[in-house]
Amino acid sequence: MGTAKQDRIGARVPHEVYTTLYRAAGLTGATVNQFLVQSALKEAHAVIEREELTRLMSRDWSWLIGLMPNCG
Repeated sequence: MGTAKQDRIGARVPHEVYTTLYRAAGLTGATVNQFLVQSALKEAHAVIEREELTRLMSRDWSWLIGLMPNCG
């Protein structure tokens, strides 16, 4: 059984930011790295969903306008 390929992400942050992330991670029972990945992934999904919804709405609106008979 093989393992899934993994990539590394790193970030340098001010100490105050790290302290806040460390505290929040601890409150959720996660490591700072786990907390960062979970939080970033959640936000990434939200951004993708929002952008795809906007794109679909725009496309659907154009489709709907195309169905309407010309008035005039």
